[in-house]
Amino acid sequence: YGKNQYSIISVDATGAMLSNVFHLNDKFQCIKKEILNGSGDVVTVTLINYDDKGRIIEEINATQQIVYEYKNQEDDFYSSLRSYDQNHELLNENIRFNENGKEIFVVRNKEGLVSKIISVNNKNGCTMTVYNYNRQNQINEVYEYYYEN
Repeated sequence: YGKNQYSIISVDATGAMLSNVFHLNDKFQCIKKEILNGSGDVVTVTLINYDDKGRIIEEINATQQIVYEYKNQEDDFYSSLRSYDQNHELLNENIRFNENGKEIFVVRNKEGLVSKIISVNNKNGCTMTVYNYNRQNQINEVYEYYYEN
């Protein structure tokens, strides 16, 4: 830890080291993330912007921009996340919404649907069943969760 920053250092099985340095503002929000290689050279710098509610609205680095949108001022979780390349062409889009008591997450790219997840929750908001769909919009996995008191 350093003043207004903290670091995470990872070493893989081959001994290669990678450092992530997170710079914090006075609200302890990460406003800048640096990735350094084993020699200490900065590989990537990402700047992070927040709205007045403290929610992330943008992450930007040399290769991409990620834009977060929220359905309303009360939601803490984004309703859409769009990733753009340096020419501002859409790379992918993650959309989240509720429909008939189900949480639905859809991921699309230039070619179309990448994946879709439908989470069925109980009245307390606990996940009961998760359906994962593939590119062809076909179910390829189902997870069921059981809770006991």
